[in-house]
Formats: sequence, C-alpha cells, structure tokens
Amino acid sequence: MKLQNILVATLMIAIGCGITINQNDEYIYDRVFISEIKIKDKTGKIADTIKVNDIFTTEIYGYFPDPCWQFYKIEVEELKNEYKITPIARREKDIFCIAVITPCSTSVALSCKSTADTIKISVVGKEGIISKTINVAQ
Repeated sequence: MKLQNILVATLMIAIGCGITINQNDEYIYDRVFISEIKIKDKTGKIADTIKVNDIFTTEIYGYFPDPCWQFYKIEVEELKNEYKITPIARREKDIFCIAVITPCSTSVALSCKSTADTIKISVVGKEGIISKTINVAQ
C-alpha cells in the first residue's frame, strides 16, 4: 500500500497537481500526505485522557512528494467535540526539484475546552482523514 502511495505522489508531482490559491502567486499549495498522529499531554507523554482546560499537543507525521515542499499554515477548526486540523504546504512553482518522498512533521497546541466525555482530533490530509478520540477527565 505504501508503494502505491509513493507512486501516486510521484505521478501527481510530475503532472503538476496542486491547489493554487492565487493564479499570480509564485507558489503551489496543497494538503499534506498524513501517515500518523499522536496526542501528547502537557508533559509531552502520549495521552489517551486530557483534563478540561489543559493544553495538549497533536503531533502530525507525514510526507511531502519532494523536498521543495514546506509547511505553509495549519488550519484549525473547532467544532462541538472535535478539532479538525488541516496542514497546508506550499512549493515554488518554477523551481526544479527531484521527486523524492520527504518525511515531515509538525505539531499543534490545543486547549481542551470540552466537558463531554470524549473529544475527537481529526487531521485532514491529501488522501483522507486520520482521527483519534481521547477521553476528557473532569
């Protein structure tokens, strides 16, 4: 399955697929290929339970289709009992770059405002959504 993802990423970069935000912009924008997410508490330990009003971190792991891509911005949408995170990357339009899958990672600090029993963290990537549900301690 991973080889298939690599081939698709290589093909997409070869044919120039991407999200263009502004036609006059010198960059190509796109979502990131996401492979894994980890939720860590304020001490940095992987957590499955977060206390109300605590800050926690969502670590996002994935890859770029070539080393010329970089993180541009992280969009965070706060819903009732869910955070929806969309990492956006960009690369210069006119730069030549060899198609070599490049690992990447970033993190997002969030605050647990929910008093529900659980909250869902969803990261929207180029190929789909990876979600984790964590418990909320009162």
